[in-house]
Amino acid sequence: MINEVEKSGRFVKIKKWTKIDAENCESSLLEKYKVSAVPTLVFLFGKDSIWRTLEGADSALAFQTISEFDQAEAAVPEDEEKYDTLETKLQQLIRIAPVMVFMKGSPSEPRCKFSRALMEILQGIEFASFDILRDDEVRQGLKVYWPTYPQIYIQGKLLGGLDNIKELVSSASSSETKEKIKSLKDIILELRLKNLIQKAPVMLFMKGEPTAPRCGFSRTICEILSNADIQFDSFDILEDNDIRQGLKTYSQWPTYPQVYVNGELVGGLDIIQELLADSSQSLKGHLGLPESSLEINKQNITATTDAMEIDNAALNARLKSLTHRADVMLFMKGNPDTPRCGFSRTICEILSNADIQFDSFDILEDNDIRQGLKTYSQWPTYPQVYVNGELVGGLDIIQELLADSSQSLKGHLGLPESSLEINKQNITATTDAMEIDNAALNARLKSLTHRADVMLFMKGNPDTPRCGFSRTICEILSNADIQFDSFDILEDNDIRQGLKSFSICEILSNADIQFDSFDILEDNDIRQGLKSFSQWPTYPQLYVKGSLVGGLDIVQEMARDGNLKDNFLTVLNSLFILLGDDTCHFAPPPESTLKVSSLL
Repeated sequence: MINEVEKSGRFVKIKKWTKIDAENCESSLLEKYKVSAVPTLVFLFGKDSIWRTLEGADSALAFQTISEFDQAEAAVPEDEEKYDTLETKLQQLIRIAPVMVFMKGSPSEPRCKFSRALMEILQGIEFASFDILRDDEVRQGLKVYWPTYPQIYIQGKLLGGLDNIKELVSSASSSETKEKIKSLKDIILELRLKNLIQKAPVMLFMKGEPTAPRCGFSRTICEILSNADIQFDSFDILEDNDIRQGLKTYSQWPTYPQVYVNGELVGGLDIIQELLADSSQSLKGHLGLPESSLEINKQNITATTDAMEIDNAALNARLKSLTHRADVMLFMKGNPDTPRCGFSRTICEILSNADIQFDSFDILEDNDIRQGLKTYSQWPTYPQVYVNGELVGGLDIIQELLADSSQSLKGHLGLPESSLEINKQNITATTDAMEIDNAALNARLKSLTHRADVMLFMKGNPDTPRCGFSRTICEILSNADIQFDSFDILEDNDIRQGLKSFSICEILSNADIQFDSFDILEDNDIRQGLKSFSQWPTYPQLYVKGSLVGGLDIVQEMARDGNLKDNFLTVLNSLFILLGDDTCHFAPPPESTLKVSSLL
């Protein structure tokens, strides 16, 4: 196989390569690169970052892997100036390989116990790695997505850290059943498949690519979709055998091409041709796609407008609360210890040198605040400085005030020259700010708990529950055919450590209950405030029409009592009676397919 590859000239594409005689080399080298069979191709980034290891004498697979490695190397140019921005660099790095690990050290020589533990878990799984100790810019930049290391990305989407991988492994097993336990490799493949089929509204898995199809069926289906003016993304299954074989099982469809719309399988070429032949409506109509971008009905516009009004009110309340959080409030890129742009660094130095105490908010951590504050303040750039809730301006304004020697910068900003000059007005301002905080939090909580008829606060999201309780309650709601929204709490390490729970979403799925969710881990104010708002100390929390039903234990009791949907509706009736609203009454559905949402 090695001889065939050499003769083909494929190695010419690779920057550096060498051939080692396994029988005559040191055993430490074989162990370092995990070589257990010959021939073996080991693909490296730099000296030690293993991109992929290929065993066996399959020349075709070797050619394919070399081609993929060539593309991956192109994503990491030696000339750092080829990157327009740090964000571009990070986005390219996380997409180097289907499974990408950012760690301290290399797979063969991890340099922290967490990276070492992850390497033990990932044994037998192909992945690429990046040593964050060799590039501080990448190390700091990736913390915007996840605050600690190691980090794992699947098809360019963040999976999380070591704890998340451990949870995936533990959640795949069940001590109560004797079902075959999924391997981590199977779980990661399933995550890759889910991410790929949801990559675009219309996703085509084919042989080759639209500009160069490699089979007649793929060529025909590309022509049909293009002639119907249907925009689609595609994936070449010949480039990834794991996806090629895994998708057949995942979709229970044995052939290619395969077409997905909004993450749901439509079928292959024969199905598309049948839909095309049905003249009752266009192919777009059959696929549930809008005939044009203008076909938005008034009901959707009204619903969207109402939701936007609620969201805007909640966002404005947050902005007002943040601008009043301290006497001097700085909205910047990064934080005072680690500024992420030159303007932010300069303004921090000016304020510190002027002995001005200030609080700060990193606008890179929250895009809603970053965009919303521009409208709220009518100021288009960052950093922004607020004093007692009022906008002063950006760096240019602060520099102008500093240059005006008629008084100190503190004087220009209306601040006391001494920390002892705290008067009743300051105390009153602090009290007012606390009242604003509470009002803003209550407005957000009210908005979130009313975001859907059934609202679930959980760990993770319904597609990827991140703890047993959340998984169980999702399964219960799904099996009871109850639609719900959700809030994912797992973006916050404090909550993740404090709520080490098991199985919730299994119950909801078994009851076929549909629901929406909200991730409380993405918002610490919501996470803490909802406990007081609802008088319920733990998560997940389930809401119907904005009223608290309870957590996992309540849903489990309802499931044990019999038909979950009937019990759910009984709870709804009880809720309305408890609230003194006897104008609304719900009866159990006449058939199991009737959705709770239609009654609500």
